Amino acid sequence: MKTKMLTFALAVFSLLACNHESMKPQAGYIGPADLKIEDGRMSPEVLLSLGRLSDPQLSPDGKTILYGVSYTSIADNRSVRNLFTIPVEGGDPTQLTMDGKSISNARWSPDGGWIFFLQGGQVWKAPYKAGKLGRRFQITDIERGVDEFTLSPDASQIMYVSTVHSAVERPVDTDPLLAKADAYATEDLMYRHWDHWVEDINHTFVAPLGNGIIKEGLDILGGSDVLYQLPNGPFGGIENLCWSPDGRYIAYSCKKKEGKEYAFSTDTEIYIYCILTGETTVIPMGGGYDTVPVWSPDGSKIAWLSMARDGYEADKVRLMVADVVYEPEGEGQTANPSVENIVDLTADFAYNADGPVWAADSKSLYINALVEGVQALYNVIADPETVFFRITAPNLWFDFGSPFAILQDGTLLTTYCSMDFPTELVSVKDTSIDQLTFENAHLLDQLDKHETEARMVPTADGGQMLTWVLYPPKFDPTKVYPAIQI
Repeated sequence: MKTKMLTFALAVFSLLACNHESMKPQAGYIGPADLKIEDGRMSPEVLLSLGRLSDPQLSPDGKTILYGVSYTSIADNRSVRNLFTIPVEGGDPTQLTMDGKSISNARWSPDGGWIFFLQGGQVWKAPYKAGKLGRRFQITDIERGVDEFTLSPDASQIMYVSTVHSAVERPVDTDPLLAKADAYATEDLMYRHWDHWVEDINHTFVAPLGNGIIKEGLDILGGSDVLYQLPNGPFGGIENLCWSPDGRYIAYSCKKKEGKEYAFSTDTEIYIYCILTGETTVIPMGGGYDTVPVWSPDGSKIAWLSMARDGYEADKVRLMVADVVYEPEGEGQTANPSVENIVDLTADFAYNADGPVWAADSKSLYINALVEGVQALYNVIADPETVFFRITAPNLWFDFGSPFAILQDGTLLTTYCSMDFPTELVSVKDTSIDQLTFENAHLLDQLDKHETEARMVPTADGGQMLTWVLYPPKFDPTKVYPAIQI
Protein backbone atom coordinates (compact mmCIF):
# COMPACT_ATOMS: atom_id res chain seq x y z
CA MET A 1 0.00 0.00 0.00
CA LYS A 2 2.82 2.37 0.90
CA THR A 3 4.53 1.57 -2.41
CA LYS A 4 1.33 2.40 -4.34
CA MET A 5 0.86 5.68 -2.47
CA LEU A 6 4.49 6.65 -3.09
CA THR A 7 4.16 5.80 -6.78
CA PHE A 8 0.98 7.87 -7.03
CA ALA A 9 2.59 10.84 -5.26
CA LEU A 10 5.64 10.69 -7.53
CA ALA A 11 3.39 10.51 -10.59
CA VAL A 12 1.44 13.60 -9.50
CA PHE A 13 4.65 15.48 -8.69
CA SER A 14 6.14 14.54 -12.05
CA LEU A 15 3.00 15.71 -13.85
CA LEU A 16 3.01 19.06 -12.08
CA ALA A 17 6.73 19.47 -12.65
CA CYS A 18 6.26 18.64 -16.31
CA ASN A 19 3.45 21.19 -16.58
CA HIS A 20 5.61 23.89 -14.99
CA GLU A 21 8.69 23.17 -17.04
CA SER A 22 6.68 23.10 -20.27
CA MET A 23 4.79 26.34 -19.65
CA LYS A 24 4.56 27.81 -23.10
CA PRO A 25 2.75 30.84 -24.47
CA GLN A 26 -0.90 30.05 -25.16
CA ALA A 27 -2.69 31.14 -28.32
CA GLY A 28 -3.20 34.90 -28.20
CA TYR A 29 -0.41 35.49 -25.64
CA ILE A 30 1.20 38.94 -25.74
CA GLY A 31 4.57 39.45 -24.06
CA PRO A 32 6.92 42.41 -23.50
CA ALA A 33 7.56 44.52 -26.58
CA ASP A 34 10.88 43.96 -28.34
CA LEU A 35 11.00 47.48 -29.70
CA LYS A 36 14.16 49.14 -31.00
CA ILE A 37 14.10 52.93 -30.61
CA GLU A 38 16.63 54.23 -33.08
CA ASP A 39 16.22 57.99 -32.62
CA GLY A 40 15.77 58.10 -28.81
CA ARG A 41 12.41 59.81 -29.09
CA MET A 42 9.15 59.06 -27.35
CA SER A 43 6.37 58.14 -29.77
CA PRO A 44 2.83 56.71 -29.68
CA GLU A 45 4.35 53.32 -30.51
CA VAL A 46 6.66 53.52 -27.50
CA LEU A 47 3.79 54.54 -25.20
CA LEU A 48 1.65 51.62 -26.37
CA SER A 49 4.57 49.22 -25.95
CA LEU A 50 5.05 49.99 -22.24
CA GLY A 51 4.00 47.27 -19.82
CA ARG A 52 1.21 48.27 -17.39
CA LEU A 53 1.90 46.91 -13.89
CA SER A 54 -1.01 46.79 -11.43
CA ASP A 55 -2.77 45.28 -8.41
CA PRO A 56 0.17 44.08 -6.23
CA GLN A 57 -0.61 41.70 -3.34
CA LEU A 58 1.79 40.57 -0.59
CA SER A 59 1.83 36.86 0.28
CA PRO A 60 0.70 35.90 3.80
CA ASP A 61 4.27 34.98 4.81
CA GLY A 62 5.48 38.43 3.75
CA LYS A 63 8.07 37.11 1.29
CA THR A 64 6.52 37.40 -2.17
CA ILE A 65 4.63 40.07 -4.11
CA LEU A 66 2.04 38.93 -6.65
CA TYR A 67 1.11 41.36 -9.41
CA GLY A 68 -0.08 41.58 -13.00
CA VAL A 69 1.31 43.21 -16.14
CA SER A 70 -0.63 44.05 -19.31
CA TYR A 71 1.17 44.05 -22.65
CA THR A 72 -0.27 45.47 -25.87
CA SER A 73 -0.04 44.24 -29.44
CA ILE A 74 -0.25 47.28 -31.72
CA ALA A 75 -0.83 45.06 -34.74
CA ASP A 76 -3.73 43.21 -33.09
CA ASN A 77 -5.04 46.27 -31.24
CA ARG A 78 -5.47 44.28 -28.02
CA SER A 79 -3.86 43.79 -24.62
CA VAL A 80 -3.41 40.73 -22.42
CA ARG A 81 -2.62 40.72 -18.71
CA ASN A 82 -0.63 37.93 -17.01
CA LEU A 83 0.64 37.25 -13.51
CA PHE A 84 4.12 37.63 -12.01
CA THR A 85 5.79 37.35 -8.62
CA ILE A 86 8.87 39.02 -7.21
CA PRO A 87 10.67 38.70 -3.84
CA VAL A 88 9.66 41.36 -1.36
CA GLU A 89 13.20 42.77 -1.40
CA GLY A 90 13.18 42.97 -5.22
CA GLY A 91 15.16 40.96 -7.73
CA ASP A 92 14.24 38.96 -10.79
CA PRO A 93 10.49 38.55 -11.37
CA THR A 94 8.96 35.14 -12.06
CA GLN A 95 6.25 34.83 -14.68
CA LEU A 96 3.41 32.62 -13.43
CA THR A 97 1.13 32.60 -16.48
CA MET A 98 1.47 33.01 -20.25
CA ASP A 99 -2.19 33.02 -21.19
CA GLY A 100 -3.85 34.44 -24.28
CA LYS A 101 -6.78 35.74 -22.20
CA SER A 102 -6.28 38.31 -19.47
CA ILE A 103 -6.02 37.30 -15.81
CA SER A 104 -6.93 39.85 -13.14
CA ASN A 105 -7.93 40.38 -9.49
CA ALA A 106 -5.40 37.79 -8.26
CA ARG A 107 -5.55 37.14 -4.50
CA TRP A 108 -3.66 34.88 -2.09
CA SER A 109 -5.43 32.36 0.12
CA PRO A 110 -4.80 33.03 3.84
CA ASP A 111 -2.22 30.20 4.01
CA GLY A 112 -0.48 31.30 0.80
CA GLY A 113 -1.01 27.89 -0.79
CA TRP A 114 -3.52 29.02 -3.42
CA ILE A 115 -3.99 31.94 -5.76
CA PHE A 116 -7.53 32.98 -6.72
CA PHE A 117 -8.04 35.03 -9.87
CA LEU A 118 -10.50 36.17 -12.53
CA GLN A 119 -10.41 34.96 -16.11
CA GLY A 120 -13.16 34.92 -18.71
CA GLY A 121 -15.62 36.48 -16.27
CA GLN A 122 -15.33 33.68 -13.68
CA VAL A 123 -13.28 33.02 -10.55
CA TRP A 124 -10.58 30.34 -10.61
CA LYS A 125 -7.97 29.08 -8.18
CA ALA A 126 -4.68 27.26 -8.56
CA PRO A 127 -2.19 25.86 -6.03
CA TYR A 128 1.01 27.87 -5.60
CA LYS A 129 4.23 26.15 -4.62
CA ALA A 130 7.91 26.87 -5.16
CA GLY A 131 7.12 29.88 -7.31
CA LYS A 132 4.81 28.03 -9.72
CA LEU A 133 1.10 27.56 -10.31
CA GLY A 134 -0.47 24.13 -10.50
CA ARG A 135 -3.68 22.88 -12.05
CA ARG A 136 -6.52 25.41 -12.19
CA PHE A 137 -9.97 24.86 -10.72
CA GLN A 138 -13.07 26.87 -11.63
CA ILE A 139 -14.80 28.36 -8.58
CA THR A 140 -17.78 30.18 -10.10
CA ASP A 141 -20.15 29.70 -13.01
CA ILE A 142 -22.22 32.88 -12.71
CA GLU A 143 -24.61 33.44 -15.62
CA ARG A 144 -23.86 37.15 -15.89
CA GLY A 145 -20.19 36.75 -15.05
CA VAL A 146 -18.03 38.18 -12.27
CA ASP A 147 -16.42 41.63 -12.53
CA GLU A 148 -14.48 41.65 -9.23
CA PHE A 149 -14.26 39.61 -6.04
CA THR A 150 -12.71 39.50 -2.61
CA LEU A 151 -12.36 36.67 -0.10
CA SER A 152 -13.47 36.79 3.52
CA PRO A 153 -10.56 36.94 6.01
CA ASP A 154 -10.67 33.16 6.57
CA ALA A 155 -11.47 32.42 2.88
CA SER A 156 -14.66 30.58 3.85
CA GLN A 157 -16.77 33.02 1.78
CA ILE A 158 -16.46 35.02 -1.39
CA MET A 159 -17.97 38.41 -2.17
CA TYR A 160 -18.27 39.14 -5.87
CA VAL A 161 -19.64 41.83 -8.16
CA SER A 162 -21.96 40.90 -11.02
CA THR A 163 -24.88 42.66 -12.74
CA VAL A 164 -28.67 42.70 -12.84
CA HIS A 165 -30.94 44.14 -15.52
CA SER A 166 -31.62 47.86 -15.16
CA ALA A 167 -34.97 49.61 -15.62
CA VAL A 168 -34.13 50.22 -19.28
CA GLU A 169 -36.28 47.96 -21.49
CA ARG A 170 -34.89 46.31 -24.63
CA PRO A 171 -36.64 44.39 -27.45
CA VAL A 172 -34.82 41.20 -26.45
CA ASP A 173 -36.50 41.34 -23.03
CA THR A 174 -39.76 40.27 -24.69
CA ASP A 175 -38.57 38.55 -27.86
CA PRO A 176 -35.27 36.58 -28.00
CA LEU A 177 -35.24 36.94 -31.80
CA LEU A 178 -34.60 40.68 -31.37
CA ALA A 179 -31.28 40.28 -29.56
CA LYS A 180 -29.46 42.47 -32.10
CA ALA A 181 -31.98 45.30 -32.07
CA ASP A 182 -30.59 48.58 -30.73
CA ALA A 183 -33.67 50.18 -29.22
CA TYR A 184 -34.40 51.25 -25.65
CA ALA A 185 -37.51 52.26 -23.73
CA THR A 186 -37.45 54.04 -20.39
CA GLU A 187 -39.56 56.39 -18.30
CA ASP A 188 -36.86 57.85 -16.06
CA LEU A 189 -33.29 59.18 -16.01
CA MET A 190 -29.98 57.37 -15.91
CA TYR A 191 -30.80 55.32 -18.97
CA ARG A 192 -27.45 56.58 -20.26
CA HIS A 193 -24.22 57.44 -18.45
CA TRP A 194 -21.71 59.44 -20.50
CA ASP A 195 -20.77 57.04 -23.30
CA HIS A 196 -22.96 53.96 -22.70
CA TRP A 197 -26.55 52.85 -22.28
CA VAL A 198 -27.25 51.64 -18.75
CA GLU A 199 -28.68 48.25 -19.62
CA ASP A 200 -27.22 46.54 -16.54
CA ILE A 201 -26.21 47.74 -13.09
CA ASN A 202 -23.80 46.38 -10.51
CA HIS A 203 -24.96 44.23 -7.62
CA THR A 204 -22.80 42.46 -5.07
CA PHE A 205 -23.28 38.87 -3.93
CA VAL A 206 -21.93 36.61 -1.18
CA ALA A 207 -21.49 32.83 -1.34
CA PRO A 208 -19.73 30.16 0.74
CA LEU A 209 -16.59 28.56 -0.64
CA GLY A 210 -15.85 24.85 -0.61
CA ASN A 211 -19.27 23.53 -1.69
CA GLY A 212 -18.54 23.03 -5.36
CA ILE A 213 -18.86 25.48 -8.21
CA ILE A 214 -20.84 28.59 -7.26
CA LYS A 215 -23.71 29.26 -9.65
CA GLU A 216 -25.60 31.84 -7.61
CA GLY A 217 -24.85 33.93 -4.55
CA LEU A 218 -26.90 35.94 -2.07
CA ASP A 219 -27.62 39.46 -3.33
CA ILE A 220 -26.82 41.69 -0.37
CA LEU A 221 -29.12 44.42 -1.74
CA GLY A 222 -32.07 42.04 -1.63
CA GLY A 223 -32.63 40.97 -5.24
CA SER A 224 -32.63 41.98 -8.89
CA ASP A 225 -35.73 44.15 -8.47
CA VAL A 226 -33.74 46.52 -6.23
CA LEU A 227 -32.27 48.99 -8.69
CA TYR A 228 -29.53 50.50 -6.56
CA GLN A 229 -25.95 50.11 -7.76
CA LEU A 230 -23.37 48.31 -5.64
CA PRO A 231 -20.66 49.29 -6.18
CA ASN A 232 -21.64 52.66 -7.61
CA GLY A 233 -20.94 53.19 -11.29
CA PRO A 234 -19.12 54.08 -13.36
CA PHE A 235 -15.88 54.33 -11.34
CA GLY A 236 -16.67 52.54 -8.09
CA GLY A 237 -15.21 49.09 -7.54
CA ILE A 238 -14.76 46.41 -4.90
CA GLU A 239 -12.78 48.91 -2.80
CA ASN A 240 -16.20 50.26 -1.77
CA LEU A 241 -16.97 47.04 0.11
CA CYS A 242 -14.94 45.70 3.03
CA TRP A 243 -15.17 42.55 5.16
CA SER A 244 -15.00 42.99 8.91
CA PRO A 245 -11.97 41.21 10.44
CA ASP A 246 -14.17 38.39 11.80
CA GLY A 247 -16.02 37.97 8.48
CA ARG A 248 -19.44 38.57 10.09
CA TYR A 249 -20.16 41.95 8.49
CA ILE A 250 -19.60 43.84 5.27
CA ALA A 251 -19.30 47.62 5.22
CA TYR A 252 -20.26 49.06 1.87
CA SER A 253 -20.83 52.40 0.12
CA CYS A 254 -24.07 52.81 -1.83
CA LYS A 255 -26.25 55.59 -3.25
CA LYS A 256 -29.68 54.14 -2.52
CA LYS A 257 -31.57 56.22 -5.04
CA GLU A 258 -33.13 55.58 -8.46
CA GLY A 259 -33.96 57.52 -11.62
CA LYS A 260 -33.92 61.31 -11.52
CA GLU A 261 -33.13 61.33 -7.80
CA TYR A 262 -30.04 59.20 -8.50
CA ALA A 263 -28.95 61.45 -11.37
CA PHE A 264 -29.07 64.71 -9.40
CA SER A 265 -27.67 63.52 -6.07
CA THR A 266 -24.30 62.42 -4.74
CA ASP A 267 -25.81 61.29 -1.42
CA THR A 268 -23.90 58.04 -0.91
CA GLU A 269 -23.83 56.47 2.55
CA ILE A 270 -21.84 53.75 4.33
CA TYR A 271 -23.92 50.72 5.36
CA ILE A 272 -23.11 47.72 7.55
CA TYR A 273 -24.55 44.40 6.43
CA CYS A 274 -24.72 41.29 8.63
CA ILE A 275 -23.88 38.08 6.76
CA LEU A 276 -25.90 35.90 9.13
CA THR A 277 -29.12 37.90 9.47
CA GLY A 278 -29.12 40.24 6.47
CA GLU A 279 -29.69 43.21 8.79
CA THR A 280 -28.46 46.45 7.25
CA THR A 281 -27.76 49.66 9.17
CA VAL A 282 -26.49 53.02 7.96
CA ILE A 283 -23.79 55.30 9.33
CA PRO A 284 -25.77 58.56 9.62
CA MET A 285 -23.82 61.28 7.79
CA GLY A 286 -26.84 63.22 6.54
CA GLY A 287 -25.92 63.52 2.88
CA GLY A 288 -22.71 63.92 0.91
CA TYR A 289 -20.50 61.34 -0.75
CA ASP A 290 -19.17 58.64 1.58
CA THR A 291 -16.99 55.92 0.08
CA VAL A 292 -14.18 53.37 0.62
CA PRO A 293 -14.98 52.00 4.11
CA VAL A 294 -12.12 50.16 5.83
CA TRP A 295 -12.29 48.28 9.14
CA SER A 296 -9.38 48.52 11.53
CA PRO A 297 -7.51 45.21 11.97
CA ASP A 298 -8.91 44.75 15.50
CA GLY A 299 -12.47 45.61 14.36
CA SER A 300 -12.83 48.41 16.91
CA LYS A 301 -12.92 51.27 14.39
CA ILE A 302 -14.01 52.02 10.87
CA ALA A 303 -12.68 54.70 8.53
CA TRP A 304 -13.99 56.04 5.23
CA LEU A 305 -13.69 58.92 2.76
CA SER A 306 -16.36 61.62 2.77
CA MET A 307 -17.49 64.70 0.87
CA ALA A 308 -19.79 66.76 3.06
CA ARG A 309 -22.27 68.34 0.63
CA ASP A 310 -24.86 66.50 -1.44
CA GLY A 311 -24.69 67.34 -5.13
CA TYR A 312 -21.25 68.94 -4.95
CA GLU A 313 -18.86 66.64 -6.82
CA ALA A 314 -15.74 68.76 -6.21
CA ASP A 315 -16.02 68.97 -2.42
CA LYS A 316 -13.01 68.33 -0.19
CA VAL A 317 -12.44 64.61 0.40
CA ARG A 318 -12.23 64.10 4.16
CA LEU A 319 -10.93 61.13 6.14
CA MET A 320 -13.49 60.07 8.75
CA VAL A 321 -13.03 57.58 11.58
CA ALA A 322 -15.48 56.22 14.18
CA ASP A 323 -15.70 53.66 16.96
CA VAL A 324 -17.51 50.39 16.26
CA VAL A 325 -19.44 49.26 19.34
CA TYR A 326 -20.70 45.67 19.51
CA GLU A 327 -23.50 44.33 21.65
CA PRO A 328 -22.45 41.82 24.34
CA GLU A 329 -22.51 38.30 22.96
CA GLY A 330 -25.13 35.98 24.35
CA GLU A 331 -27.60 33.41 23.19
CA GLY A 332 -29.15 33.89 19.78
CA GLN A 333 -28.39 36.51 17.16
CA THR A 334 -27.10 39.94 18.10
CA ALA A 335 -27.90 43.24 16.42
CA ASN A 336 -25.50 45.05 14.13
CA PRO A 337 -22.79 47.05 15.86
CA SER A 338 -23.36 50.76 16.31
CA VAL A 339 -20.98 53.40 14.95
CA GLU A 340 -20.19 56.18 17.41
CA ASN A 341 -17.85 59.15 17.94
CA ILE A 342 -17.43 60.10 14.28
CA VAL A 343 -14.37 62.32 13.81
CA ASP A 344 -13.05 64.18 10.76
CA LEU A 345 -9.32 63.50 10.92
CA THR A 346 -8.66 65.97 8.10
CA ALA A 347 -10.41 69.03 9.53
CA ASP A 348 -7.09 70.91 9.61
CA PHE A 349 -5.61 69.19 6.55
CA ALA A 350 -5.76 71.30 3.37
CA TYR A 351 -5.76 68.48 0.83
CA ASN A 352 -7.95 65.61 -0.35
CA ALA A 353 -7.40 62.26 1.35
CA ASP A 354 -7.35 59.05 -0.68
CA GLY A 355 -6.69 55.32 -0.32
CA PRO A 356 -6.96 54.84 3.48
CA VAL A 357 -5.06 51.82 4.85
CA TRP A 358 -4.92 50.91 8.54
CA ALA A 359 -1.67 50.27 10.39
CA ALA A 360 -1.43 46.85 12.03
CA ASP A 361 -1.93 48.29 15.54
CA SER A 362 -5.24 49.98 14.55
CA LYS A 363 -3.96 53.29 15.92
CA SER A 364 -3.19 55.12 12.68
CA LEU A 365 -3.88 55.10 8.96
CA TYR A 366 -1.85 55.64 5.83
CA ILE A 367 -3.27 57.77 3.04
CA ASN A 368 -2.08 59.44 -0.13
CA ALA A 369 -2.83 63.05 -0.97
CA LEU A 370 -2.14 65.26 -3.98
CA VAL A 371 0.07 68.01 -2.54
CA GLU A 372 1.74 70.65 -4.71
CA GLY A 373 1.54 68.55 -7.84
CA VAL A 374 2.72 65.20 -6.47
CA GLN A 375 0.90 62.33 -4.76
CA ALA A 376 2.48 62.08 -1.29
CA LEU A 377 2.18 59.46 1.47
CA TYR A 378 1.03 60.39 4.97
CA ASN A 379 0.56 58.63 8.29
CA VAL A 380 -2.46 59.87 10.27
CA ILE A 381 -3.06 59.20 13.96
CA ALA A 382 -6.65 57.95 14.35
CA ASP A 383 -7.46 60.12 17.34
CA PRO A 384 -9.40 63.37 17.88
CA GLU A 385 -6.00 65.01 18.51
CA THR A 386 -5.03 64.21 14.94
CA VAL A 387 -1.38 64.33 13.88
CA PHE A 388 -0.23 64.10 10.25
CA PHE A 389 3.23 62.83 9.34
CA ARG A 390 4.38 63.26 5.75
CA ILE A 391 6.38 60.18 4.80
CA THR A 392 7.56 60.96 1.27
CA ALA A 393 9.68 64.09 0.94
CA PRO A 394 8.46 67.11 -1.10
CA ASN A 395 11.47 66.85 -3.41
CA LEU A 396 10.43 63.37 -4.55
CA TRP A 397 8.59 64.18 -7.77
CA PHE A 398 6.68 60.90 -7.87
CA ASP A 399 3.04 59.94 -7.44
CA PHE A 400 2.83 57.31 -4.68
CA GLY A 401 -0.14 55.01 -4.23
CA SER A 402 -1.33 54.03 -0.77
CA PRO A 403 0.58 51.03 0.61
CA PHE A 404 -0.73 47.60 -0.30
CA ALA A 405 1.25 46.09 2.59
CA ILE A 406 3.23 47.17 5.65
CA LEU A 407 6.13 45.00 6.78
CA GLN A 408 6.94 44.30 10.43
CA ASP A 409 9.87 46.73 10.37
CA GLY A 410 7.59 49.53 9.20
CA THR A 411 8.55 49.37 5.52
CA LEU A 412 5.68 50.37 3.24
CA LEU A 413 5.17 48.45 0.01
CA THR A 414 3.45 50.54 -2.61
CA THR A 415 3.51 51.74 -6.21
CA TYR A 416 4.82 54.91 -7.73
CA CYS A 417 5.07 56.58 -11.12
CA SER A 418 6.23 59.90 -12.52
CA MET A 419 6.30 61.97 -15.67
CA ASP A 420 9.25 59.83 -16.75
CA PHE A 421 7.98 56.27 -16.17
CA PRO A 422 4.75 54.32 -15.61
CA THR A 423 3.80 52.42 -12.45
CA GLU A 424 6.45 50.36 -10.67
CA LEU A 425 6.66 48.65 -7.27
CA VAL A 426 8.60 50.49 -4.59
CA SER A 427 9.37 50.13 -0.88
CA VAL A 428 9.39 53.17 1.40
CA LYS A 429 11.24 53.14 4.73
CA ASP A 430 11.59 56.33 6.75
CA THR A 431 12.70 58.86 4.11
CA SER A 432 14.30 56.41 1.68
CA ILE A 433 12.73 54.64 -1.28
CA ASP A 434 13.85 51.50 -3.12
CA GLN A 435 12.41 50.61 -6.52
CA LEU A 436 11.61 46.89 -6.70
CA THR A 437 10.54 46.37 -10.32
CA PHE A 438 11.92 47.73 -13.58
CA GLU A 439 9.21 46.61 -15.95
CA ASN A 440 9.98 49.08 -18.74
CA ALA A 441 13.71 49.70 -18.30
CA HIS A 442 14.48 48.01 -21.63
CA LEU A 443 12.43 50.68 -23.42
CA LEU A 444 13.00 53.74 -21.25
CA ASP A 445 16.77 53.28 -21.36
CA GLN A 446 16.61 53.79 -25.14
CA LEU A 447 15.02 57.22 -24.81
CA ASP A 448 17.01 60.44 -24.68
CA LYS A 449 16.83 62.13 -21.29
CA HIS A 450 14.93 65.36 -20.74
CA GLU A 451 14.62 67.96 -18.00
CA THR A 452 11.47 68.73 -15.99
CA GLU A 453 10.92 72.05 -14.22
CA ALA A 454 8.34 73.08 -11.62
CA ARG A 455 7.22 76.61 -12.41
CA MET A 456 4.79 78.84 -10.51
CA VAL A 457 2.69 81.18 -12.64
CA PRO A 458 0.48 84.07 -11.43
CA THR A 459 -3.28 83.61 -11.64
CA ALA A 460 -6.04 86.13 -12.34
CA ASP A 461 -7.05 86.23 -8.67
CA GLY A 462 -3.53 87.14 -7.54
CA GLY A 463 -2.49 83.66 -6.51
CA GLN A 464 0.20 81.29 -7.73
CA MET A 465 -0.43 78.10 -9.73
CA LEU A 466 2.01 75.23 -10.04
CA THR A 467 2.80 74.08 -13.57
CA TRP A 468 5.21 71.47 -14.92
CA VAL A 469 7.45 72.24 -17.89
CA LEU A 470 8.90 69.24 -19.73
CA TYR A 471 11.76 70.31 -21.99
CA PRO A 472 12.53 68.29 -25.12
CA PRO A 473 15.65 66.11 -25.11
CA LYS A 474 18.82 67.97 -26.11
CA PHE A 475 17.05 71.26 -25.38
CA ASP A 476 18.81 74.32 -26.78
CA PRO A 477 17.72 77.54 -24.97
CA THR A 478 18.76 79.63 -27.99
CA LYS A 479 16.12 77.99 -30.18
CA VAL A 480 12.35 78.38 -30.40
CA TYR A 481 10.26 75.22 -29.96
CA PRO A 482 6.55 74.50 -30.44
CA ALA A 483 4.75 74.11 -27.11
CA ILE A 484 1.76 72.02 -26.05
CA GLN A 485 -0.32 73.20 -23.10
CA ILE A 486 -2.21 70.46 -21.25
